[in-house]
Amino acid sequence: MAIILALKGVDFISKWLLIIFILLVALNLLPLKLDLRFRREPNHIEVKSRLHLWFLPLEMNLVNPMTSAVHRMSTNSFWFKEPPQDLRAKDVPWRRFFARVGLFKKVFLPIYRLFNSFLQRICRPIKVKRLHLYTEIGLDDAADTAVAVGLIWGFKGFAYSRIASLFNILESENKLAVVPNFQQPGYVKVDYSCIFEFRLGHISIMIYYTLRSIGEIRKLLRRLSR
Repeated sequence: MAIILALKGVDFISKWLLIIFILLVALNLLPLKLDLRFRREPNHIEVKSRLHLWFLPLEMNLVNPMTSAVHRMSTNSFWFKEPPQDLRAKDVPWRRFFARVGLFKKVFLPIYRLFNSFLQRICRPIKVKRLHLYTEIGLDDAADTAVAVGLIWGFKGFAYSRIASLFNILESENKLAVVPNFQQPGYVKVDYSCIFEFRLGHISIMIYYTLRSIGEIRKLLRRLSR
């Protein structure tokens, strides 16, 4: 009612500008829900994504998406170079090696801090509504299977703590499981899924911070290349 009264007191152009502004604000407040699922079984990999824009679902399904990519990379002549079979310590140019390690550290650490700050800005408003991480693994030896299960639990613990530090998981439904399979050697099954929920207007914020971070990274690289 208040909006109608406000529109009666303005001219035609101002009225349409106000209507467009109200529509843009309403669009920015529309809820978005992103459902991702990665499932891996022997000889089958499937990636599913479903984006719910209010009441409109958009789906994309990929089956064995890495097969063609790995094949192209493995047959590319660029990857054909091989290191010498025997490289002795006296034959290594250590001064150049450590100089490049120092340069890598000088470039990598500032970019990592900048990227981490970028993630903290854009991820905190995003809610994680569901996080399911299921892994089943069986190796040729029972002891190796037990070690692999422990390593996967450690990786999942690190990944979960990282997700909790970036996203809002206060209302998340979490299920983490690592199951050893002693009956089927060489068996690996992975079923990871998560649901993210945020507002449509958050995409524009993400684009802004992305462009801003790219500019800062370019400045950093120019400064280091002098």
